[in-house]
Amino acid sequence: MAFMDQLRNAIRSGKFAYGTRQSEEQILTGKAKAIILSEKAEELMVERIKYLAEVGKIPIKVLNLSTKELGETFTLAYPVSVAVVLDEGDSKIISEIKTEK
Repeated sequence: MAFMDQLRNAIRSGKFAYGTRQSEEQILTGKAKAIILSEKAEELMVERIKYLAEVGKIPIKVLNLSTKELGETFTLAYPVSVAVVLDEGDSKIISEIKTEK
């Protein structure tokens, strides 16, 4: 199954945290299982999230979507730079991200 299909399935059945502050909190507390970033997000924030992901050994996926498009993917009315997977639900999104490395 393609990544975007897995993401839609995870959105439907799983649990996420959105935004820089909430995502960083979940990463630092060890609750984040995977990270999804917008390619168009602010560079310093992207570098920080990538660093935290590396330190925490958390798989990360950078999508070729604007922050607005990523927000729309999550059916939100606002832009999203970063989201973290807290529970993948019925999807296999975490293993999908790990195998793309």
